Amino acid sequence: MNSLVSDYFPPKIRGKPLGLINATAAFGALIGTILGVIVGYATGWRVLFYMTGGVGIVMALLVYFAVRDIPRGSSEPELADLKINEGFYRIDFRESLSLIKKKSLLFLNLQGFFGVFPWQVLQAWIFTYMVKERGFDEALSMVVMLTWLLSMIMGSLVGGMLGDMLFKRNIRGRAILSAFDVFFSAIALYFTIMWPRENLIGFIIIGTIASFILPMAGPNVSAAVTDIAEPEVRSSADALLRIFEYGGSSAAPLISGYLADIYGLGLSILYVSFTTWMICSVLFIMLALVIPKDILELRRKMAERATKFKTFSSSQ
Repeated sequence: MNSLVSDYFPPKIRGKPLGLINATAAFGALIGTILGVIVGYATGWRVLFYMTGGVGIVMALLVYFAVRDIPRGSSEPELADLKINEGFYRIDFRESLSLIKKKSLLFLNLQGFFGVFPWQVLQAWIFTYMVKERGFDEALSMVVMLTWLLSMIMGSLVGGMLGDMLFKRNIRGRAILSAFDVFFSAIALYFTIMWPRENLIGFIIIGTIASFILPMAGPNVSAAVTDIAEPEVRSSADALLRIFEYGGSSAAPLISGYLADIYGLGLSILYVSFTTWMICSVLFIMLALVIPKDILELRRKMAERATKFKTFSSSQ
């Protein structure tokens, strides 16, 4: 999906549509949470599975009939004015293997491994934390969760737009924004968890601010992958990132659960999230140092392809 988005939108404005995709994921979580309470409690979880599965089938049909693929690389600035066809160039498996040599992708993958730890921990434990350690009832916890999800939707959209703005000024912009974002995400979560228990309104407000900050790096990570990978191998590059993320996803809840038995759930969430976000901040700084080389190399290759296509077209 991210690869398809990169074919529709040129590099300087990819953050916004990718931010919108991330926002719709948060919106889906919002709707799912509401359904879980309204429908799940009334009918049981099986009905929910039929509903969400049914919606998935409908959406698959809509995508099949309504979304049109376009030639890979159509939005690249060097190729934008050329009427390229889908068969002009295809995946080069040597190019796919060369992905592992890109330093930028290495740092993106490493931050992907550590970056999912906070998300998995929060997804697995934050509701239980509010009920068990904050003393909220389930209805209040649900209201707080919905408020925070709405804030996350806005944060994802703003993060994509800010990434585009900074990228237009400097090709390091997305990495720099992501470094600041994960750093301040750690700080914001610290204040949220450590907020006095008796101050409910303050807890909700600081949590809402944290929820706004947390997702801003996401669309910029996805956009950064498209900034350094050739159009025909972008799905492969994205898949490599997901492999690292799934590795982190499998470890995070177990580690946080173990720490919760020792320090309590709130401190467990804080320790895991704060530590891994600080690691990600360092990795994004390293990414900012090396990514210009890979971006400029991609632009050089696209310029070569444009020249090759023009030569090929003139000979026909």
